[in-house]
Amino acid sequence: MDLETIILATDCVVLGIDDYQSIKVLLIQANSFENTWSLPGGRVQFNESIDQGAARKLFQETGLENVFLEQLYTFGDLGRDPRSRVVSVGYYSLIHIPKYQNLEQLKNSKWVPLSQIPPLAFDHNNMVQKAMERLRGKISYTSIVFELLDHSFTMSELQKVYELILNKKLDKRNFIKKMKSFDILNDLNEFKLNLYNRKVKLHSFNQKKYQEKLNEGFNLSL
Repeated sequence: MDLETIILATDCVVLGIDDYQSIKVLLIQANSFENTWSLPGGRVQFNESIDQGAARKLFQETGLENVFLEQLYTFGDLGRDPRSRVVSVGYYSLIHIPKYQNLEQLKNSKWVPLSQIPPLAFDHNNMVQKAMERLRGKISYTSIVFELLDHSFTMSELQKVYELILNKKLDKRNFIKKMKSFDILNDLNEFKLNLYNRKVKLHSFNQKKYQEKLNEGFNLSL
């Protein structure tokens, strides 16, 4: 009996922030469908692991490498790819976009705010939704939120990232109090001007302190 060949692929939801006004998704022009956008991804080669395949395709199609990249979910619904039987292992990546502005991205890529994502190829809209669900779930017990921030940031910028992920407003005073109680931020002797031309202090994430607290059962629940 002939068995249909099942193709193994990877797709990556790259989420980023640049202006602290929205979370954006990196899209590329789909090769197989004219005027359609998709997520970076493609087939896994015979001589590589799934993780290696995801990292390779991400670099080939966007120029991104050595970034946070974590397995998300396996998408294998029948008919998800009209061309063949394809099972895709989804990944998601988080970056602070300005860190990578000097990359020579392909001409067929663009950053799109979550609220403006068009209908994508295959089941890629569902992949984006899954990635956001995972991100919302993990910010309460991991330091994943800091992947979206620059090395140094203001408390307002940190709060804005939380608000964008959770899709709700947070009380500023309570947020600052809570974050300071975690004791995982460095107070830098540096400042930047805010929108009102006032100096605001910069902070950075202290990975060592976070790891010590994590070993004691600490979490970042607000």
